[in-house]
Amino acid sequence: MVPGSYLVTESDPTPDYDLNDIVCLDGAGNVVDSDKDLIARQAIVNVDPGETVVCEFFNVKRANLTIVKQLSALGPANMDFDFTSAALGAIPTLTPTGIDLVGSDSTVFSNIISNSYDLAENDPTANGWELVSAICTDDADASILADLIDPDAANPGEVFIDAGQSVTCTFINSPFAIELLKTGTLNDDDGTLGVSAGDTISYAFTVTNIGDVSLTDITLADTVGGVVISGGPIASLAPAAVDTTTFTGTYTLTQVDVDAGTFTNTATVTGSSPSGIPIEDPDDDTQVLAGTATIDLVKTGTLNDDDGTAGVSAGDTISYAFTVTNIGTVTLTGITLADTVGGVVISGGPIASLAPAAVDTTTFTGTYTLTQADVDAGAFTNTATVTGTPPSGPPVEDPDDDTQVLAGTATIDLVKTANPVTYSVVDEVISYSYELTNSGNVSLYPPYVVTDDKATVTCPAVPNPLAPLASVTCTASYTITQADIDAGTVVNVATGTAQDAASDGSPVTSNEDTVTVTSTFVPPVIVEPIAVPTIDWRGMLLLTLMMLATGWYFRPAAVRKF
Repeated sequence: MVPGSYLVTESDPTPDYDLNDIVCLDGAGNVVDSDKDLIARQAIVNVDPGETVVCEFFNVKRANLTIVKQLSALGPANMDFDFTSAALGAIPTLTPTGIDLVGSDSTVFSNIISNSYDLAENDPTANGWELVSAICTDDADASILADLIDPDAANPGEVFIDAGQSVTCTFINSPFAIELLKTGTLNDDDGTLGVSAGDTISYAFTVTNIGDVSLTDITLADTVGGVVISGGPIASLAPAAVDTTTFTGTYTLTQVDVDAGTFTNTATVTGSSPSGIPIEDPDDDTQVLAGTATIDLVKTGTLNDDDGTAGVSAGDTISYAFTVTNIGTVTLTGITLADTVGGVVISGGPIASLAPAAVDTTTFTGTYTLTQADVDAGAFTNTATVTGTPPSGPPVEDPDDDTQVLAGTATIDLVKTANPVTYSVVDEVISYSYELTNSGNVSLYPPYVVTDDKATVTCPAVPNPLAPLASVTCTASYTITQADIDAGTVVNVATGTAQDAASDGSPVTSNEDTVTVTSTFVPPVIVEPIAVPTIDWRGMLLLTLMMLATGWYFRPAAVRKF
């Protein structure tokens, strides 16, 4: 070849090799190349006459980096892991499907140049994973090249890879998780049978480390005010370890809780992973509070003699007092009271709210005015019903009745009168009137009968019934006989009767009443004939005047009435 300048070029080597240097030397070992360009894989060589030049192209093999994602145990459902590296650029998401190498996932970066590479796993703790190991080893001899999570390393988070070296960086994650089981026990310990305010709920807590790393500083809190938590914290809990004794809790039921019918609260256990990331788990407990809704009514009546008539009578009143008691364990609202008998006037109410064991004696009152029918019946009974609404379920009610004994008296008075009250001749007619008056406080019923020892009495069939203080008048007549003229008076005695019930009643007998009718008849003076002595005219005149004054005159053997 002729002396001159020559361009020497290396053809494209295999992809896993890089041109590292070009050296051209003459026979004396002098470098004769100029304008060396490694990227273009070329150099310009000056060859003198008779000179022999040797050009050597030095190539080095590229490196490989394998990133392996491995799990020590199965954990949360989300097992996608992402990585970042400024030197490598985008790294695919790795998703292991099982534990250890069998279930691992990996990605390979081939033909990389010799360099220091940064490599980090994105924060896995958000998904409940703890990065427990990140070791880079030489594939040729398994020697450790870097611990990527060692804070004391010379270049934390980096690994240097030589030319031609194959390196594997294995990231091992362990799940960290905690589980809480909360169990409540309802205690009937307030002295009142059944669920009621003042009863307590005791809570037991089971804490389990369901992850693959130890957890520390485990605490427990409850979301509901009034729940008292005792015990803790748990200093450390190894994987699969269970704690059932450290934490306890208690809660005292309020009336609001019992009225609600259930009591639910949530407790949360919190622990820390080895890297200080908190992990928690909540659990709730619901206690069904089967409260009882019952109400009690006591009705008390008082008979008032306030109509101005002594004794029980129509127009008197009965006053009612009502005692309402909540004998259940839940609050009752909208409490009303009604009476079954028309005419009973209820005042007051409703009671807006009545707590368990509470008693109301003032809200409701009642009054009733007796009728004659009530007095006739001899007793008055009526029923009141109190109704309340519980927090849930149908309304509850309780009836109570009151009976007032109405002490009735059945009496009748007889007043008998005669017209005229005197007589003077035979066959003269005396008219009698018999007034029967109901002097008791119950009605009387026909037949109304008057018995007279001298006359036959006629009584009407009405009124029916005969109310207290009402009267019925019977009549009779009597004809004067010669015997009555001779007797000078007519004395007769009468009594009356009525019935104390409309049918099958018992007779009610009046007083005896006696009326005397007096004769005004004057019997004649009978003068027997006597021997009249001789008298002068003055004596005769005197005798005549005396006879005229007495209305009689002489006749033979008889006395004649004028």
